Amino acid sequence: MKTKFISALAALAFVGAASAQSPAPAPAPGSQFTRWEGRWFEVARLPNWSQRNCGPDVAATFLRRTDGNISVIHQCRTPDGTWGVDVGEGRFEQDATKGTLGVRFTSLWYTAPPFTWGGYYALALDLDARYVIFGSTDRDHLWILSQTRTLDDDVYQRAVAQAAALGYDTTKLIRTAAK
Repeated sequence: MKTKFISALAALAFVGAASAQSPAPAPAPGSQFTRWEGRWFEVARLPNWSQRNCGPDVAATFLRRTDGNISVIHQCRTPDGTWGVDVGEGRFEQDATKGTLGVRFTSLWYTAPPFTWGGYYALALDLDARYVIFGSTDRDHLWILSQTRTLDDDVYQRAVAQAAALGYDTTKLIRTAAK
C-alpha cells in the first residue's frame, strides 16, 4: 500500500498553488507541534487517490524524532480487513509555531527534489485539543482528525464550518468515524 497520507496528514508528494479566489489558508495561530503530537483518528477527509483503499479505521501518529523532524505513521484498515501502514517523515518548513508542515512518504533515494515534500497546514486546533484540521495549500486535501475515535456531531459541524470558511469544498467530505 503506498498511501501518502496527510496525501497525514495524512498524504503527499505535492506542492499546491493557492486557489485564485482567495489566499492560501494560513496555519492555526500557536499551533506548536507539541500541542498535537501523538495519535489522532481520522474523522473525515476529502477523497484522495492515496486513500482510495482505506475503510473507516484510519489513524495517524506524529512523533518527534531525535533529528528534530517528525515521524508520521499512517495506518488504515482496508475493506478486506487487512491493515496498511505507511511511515513518512515530516518537517517544519518554517518555525514550528507557524504550523507549516511538509510531509513525504517517498523512498529515501527520491528525497532531493523539493516537490517530494507536501505543504500541509494545521488549519484549526480546538482549544481543548479535541480535534485538528489539516489541509493542503491547494485545498485539494483535507482531514479532520480527533484524539478520540468519535467526535460529537456539534464539534464535527464546527470543524466542517471552519474548513468551509477557509475555502475547502466540504460538500465532498467523507465522514470516516462514527458519530
